Amino acid sequence: MIYTSYFGNIRNIDTDKYKLVSIARYPIRNFDGYNILNDDNFSNLAPSHDLLNAHKNNLISDVDYAKVYINSIIDNDWDLFKKKYDGCILLCYESPDAFCHRQVLSFFLKYKKIIEIKEYNRGNL
Repeated sequence: MIYTSYFGNIRNIDTDKYKLVSIARYPIRNFDGYNILNDDNFSNLAPSHDLLNAHKNNLISDVDYAKVYINSIIDNDWDLFKKKYDGCILLCYESPDAFCHRQVLSFFLKYKKIIEIKEYNRGNL
């Protein structure tokens, strides 16, 4: 099982129990978890600077953003991903009610039946 969450929720996470992994292009300052950008196999889970800017400036829709993002990660070694990140919480900036790549990644992993994944909250553990 992998969980997803956002940086603003870190204070509610038992960091002794879960490894925190930033999948953001630019993690929050003083983040003391693991940064996916340091993993050559999975650094593409953090969206590119160009993709982020295009979406931020409304140059592409949410749907097109999702398509570009999925195309950038589709060939990852997902068996290795499961081995390395099972039990972790993947983090980015957006709250659960806002569109973001974390939701796209979660949908992709569920749809492809790669690994069970859900949004972290204290009630679902």
